[in-house]
Amino acid sequence: MFEFTLHRDKARFVDMYFGKDSFDFLGFNNRFQRFRNKSWKWYWTLQQVPSKKAMKKMRANIKEVFSSPSKLLWSMEEMVKLLNPKIIGMRNYYARRFARPWLWKIEKYINHKFTRWYNRKKQRNYRFGNAAKVGELTLQAGLASICG
Repeated sequence: MFEFTLHRDKARFVDMYFGKDSFDFLGFNNRFQRFRNKSWKWYWTLQQVPSKKAMKKMRANIKEVFSSPSKLLWSMEEMVKLLNPKIIGMRNYYARRFARPWLWKIEKYINHKFTRWYNRKKQRNYRFGNAAKVGELTLQAGLASICG
């Protein structure tokens, strides 16, 4: 059979009763929170959202795609083709019931990065101008949504 031993420095007890504490595990922050159902009755449920470390890693992965100045020569379709597998992978792993607000932040970050990339490509002096136009262009190019 298997022998199971706990590492004293890594293992700890977490008091999650009534949402007092939370813990990070496999890229998720796990905590109990109170919610109301459709008939306005209160209930407690486990909420899993991306941890701060995971959010930072997602932003770093996206930033890495846009970091090279040579990518300014690429077309919008090529950038979307490069970024889509990363977005789909993040969506498949982190999409949970309560994770949508955190994933919206990542989607907003992707839109900002595309806007800055497009404005540098077109030699515009403003950073976030044409955001609506860039949003339409990325949708036409087939950019996947991280929120599903």
